[in-house]
Amino acid sequence: MRALIQGLVAAAGCVMSAAAQHAMPSAPTRVETLGLTVTIETPSAATGGASAVVRFGVPAGGGPPPHRHTREDEVFVILAGSYRFRMDGVCIEAGPGDTVYLPRGHVHQYQNVGSTPGEHILTLLPGGLEQSFVDMAAMGLQMPRDFAQLNQMS
Repeated sequence: MRALIQGLVAAAGCVMSAAAQHAMPSAPTRVETLGLTVTIETPSAATGGASAVVRFGVPAGGGPPPHRHTREDEVFVILAGSYRFRMDGVCIEAGPGDTVYLPRGHVHQYQNVGSTPGEHILTLLPGGLEQSFVDMAAMGLQMPRDFAQLNQMS
């Protein structure tokens, strides 16, 4: 795909900047971990660390326990399912087409409270956390058994 895009850019008489080369698409990385399907659509390496975009498949009833990120803000775009988000004691319901922003430093949780699988796109600002899902899958970590270790990784 990269060669095709570079060829199109060259054919159009354009010069590709270093920033544009960072934005070149790459094959998504997909892993199964913690009962979730995690697909890294845009790794932080492609954005110079500024952000990452990750797609999650969440089974009915699935989602993480309450946790806190000290480094990342999160923006969720719900594609399918019925979600409940909790942050600092406040609950909101979200469904397809809804966007939810969770700033760093706050205890939060999401759960697919519907009876069908959920799917959402998560944008991480800055990026970097997406690699922890690949690491968790490689280590075979599971909830709730490995919660303490998982919490240290995020």
